[in-house]
Amino acid sequence: AMSSIIRSVANPAPAPGTSYRNVGAVDGHGAELEINWQLSQKLNVTLQHAWQTARDAQTGADPSLAPRHHSYASLSWQADAASTLSAQINRVAGRQRDAGDNRKAIADYTTLDLSWRYRQGDWDISLSGRNVLNADAREPSLAPGLALPHDFPVAPRTWVLQLNRKL
Repeated sequence: AMSSIIRSVANPAPAPGTSYRNVGAVDGHGAELEINWQLSQKLNVTLQHAWQTARDAQTGADPSLAPRHHSYASLSWQADAASTLSAQINRVAGRQRDAGDNRKAIADYTTLDLSWRYRQGDWDISLSGRNVLNADAREPSLAPGLALPHDFPVAPRTWVLQLNRKL
């Protein structure tokens, strides 16, 4: 349970607008399961799933914005003593809009990240790709969505090449 949640509250008349105040409470429950499996000396798999549900203590409504399901899978392969390849899949699902927010439902999304790392002596080189399938992933903005009607976009496909030397 959470109490004294910071929320936007209408200012008392005659003052226009809203102010942020510590009001309200949320009750909820959930669970998380993680499996880390070392398939061999060179291959590791991690699977994780988190589930949660919550209700506003006063209204009984979903407090919105947080995902009801968040899943993650990772595969890491130590190709040889110097090289590592890895892939990660991240799935976010089941987010609700704030009460009174008339925008369309928040879409679930899945992203895929890939990376390669090579270490030789004092040198380390890596190539990482985030959201390599360029999913249109978005995190919800607050109601009514006038300032950010299309929510917060998650970064599009991004590639990063790094070269490091230990001194």
